[in-house]
Amino acid sequence: MQGSAADVGTARYGIPLTEAELADFERRLEIQRIAHERLDAAARGRDDFAGRYIDQEAGGKVVVLTTGDAAAVLRELLDVEPRLAGELIVREVEFTETELSNASRSLFSDAGQHLPGITVYQTWVDTKAGEVVVTVAPEKTNAAAALADAISEELGGIPIRIEPGTAVEPSACATRYNCHTPMRAGIRITSDAGTCTMGFNLRSGTTRQ
Repeated sequence: MQGSAADVGTARYGIPLTEAELADFERRLEIQRIAHERLDAAARGRDDFAGRYIDQEAGGKVVVLTTGDAAAVLRELLDVEPRLAGELIVREVEFTETELSNASRSLFSDAGQHLPGITVYQTWVDTKAGEVVVTVAPEKTNAAAALADAISEELGGIPIRIEPGTAVEPSACATRYNCHTPMRAGIRITSDAGTCTMGFNLRSGTTRQ
């Protein structure tokens, strides 16, 4: 479609889009802007806050997770930002974001206690799933998975998901221009085509980009 009369997105965003697609894209951007500027502080300041994400499969709706009463939290958040009426979903879950984050840190710092003989590469919180994810060497995945239920019980029932991973490559950077690995946001990358910088290191399963 690029270069055709129907393409109105390339000129504005560098992405081929029809008028309808462009309108929907900008609507979603506006929802995210409002959520970031007005909703986040109110939601994250709650003791029952369990996470927030954008559900693009649901049309770009804002999803707030809570351990409280979902209907009551929805009403209170819409009082803060009524423009999100119809664009905000509140779902009740079992654990707060703080509880999940604390469990993730505990698993990483005390990995030898929870997973004896198994090197833990990373731990992180899957907000949408409400789980703590632990990555280990592929050959140790089954052994670690066999301990997941016991670890969950030790951590108060927080769900633990074991995934194969790779060792985190260390990086030693003296300056923005002197770094032995580019796997860090803001590091200048030089090539024959010019210079650029890597954005934040995103992870989806075992894929990094």
